Amino acid sequence: MLPSWLTTDAVASQSRDLHAVEPTVHVALYVRAALEDAAVPRLRKETRMYAGFPQYAAHFERLGIDPEHTAITPEAAADDMARYRDAVDEVVLRAITPTDASEDYARFVQVAARLRDETR
Repeated sequence: MLPSWLTTDAVASQSRDLHAVEPTVHVALYVRAALEDAAVPRLRKETRMYAGFPQYAAHFERLGIDPEHTAITPEAAADDMARYRDAVDEVVLRAITPTDASEDYARFVQVAARLRDETR
């Protein structure tokens, strides 16, 4: 299963329920992450765009969640990464960077690796 646009609490609950029914299921969460302040405007733009699609708006309303609380942001990155990693079998990060320059993606990978190591 590859859920997306979920808070740590929502995905933890869904993951527990799935594992209770099928212990061998693999839950990998696709989560958007902006790991530096300069990337936050792009993250917010993407979040607003998805929240404007009827199917996603219904998803957020049905679960009672704010779409902005489904992404990893710089100010809470370490805590969010740790909580998401505790909630699912695998976390798949969607890199949100300040620009599409290769240097921005390289920096994202470096920060994500550091966070991974710090939260083990």
